[in-house]
Amino acid sequence: ANTYSGNTAVNAGTLALADNAQLRFVIGANGVTNSITGSGAVQLDGDFAIDTTAASTANGNSWSIVNVGTLTETYGATFSVIGFTNNSGVWTMTAGAITWTFTQATGVLSVSSGGGGGYTAWATANAGGQAANLDFDKDGVSNGVEYFMGATGSTFTANPGLVSGKITWPKDPAFSGTYTVQTSPNLVTWTNVSSTVVGNTVEYTPATGQGKAFVRLLVIPN
Repeated sequence: ANTYSGNTAVNAGTLALADNAQLRFVIGANGVTNSITGSGAVQLDGDFAIDTTAASTANGNSWSIVNVGTLTETYGATFSVIGFTNNSGVWTMTAGAITWTFTQATGVLSVSSGGGGGYTAWATANAGGQAANLDFDKDGVSNGVEYFMGATGSTFTANPGLVSGKITWPKDPAFSGTYTVQTSPNLVTWTNVSSTVVGNTVEYTPATGQGKAFVRLLVIPN
């Protein structure tokens, strides 16, 4: 795959980014990135690989990746932004309280964080804006728990099972809110139990010999 990451100027003819080829954009301080510029045409059928490792994530920062004011750009059906979810030409990626948005119509990548992030931003990008107690993708895991675990998109998310005598949930370092592990003998009455944080996980070890018990993670995001 083509992973070229320099500036690209198209001043005549047409630049074609073929399906499965890549252009890499390295995001830095506000407004600092390599980009596609010029007065020619671009046919985008491949992938944008956007590297946000060194990006400034202050709320409202933005970067012009494709200069739509002077270029004639066409996005093909196979175009994608790696790691992002598409909604009618608006591509989003959420990690905890930070949401990245690339908009084809403007060619601009932007970031929202802090007050504009958290569960609200995550739910907008990944759960149709639904409340935390609902299950947008109907996989048996509530939106709040998926947010807690750092899940993105609408793919199937598995509830953790009992492994080596304990249940372990991954915990997104950017999660904002409160959580409690609870148990129940009948799915009606729930009791809070102690859990342990181990790195970026939360662990619960059920007592042995207690008979049938159900376990859940109750998440109340900010």
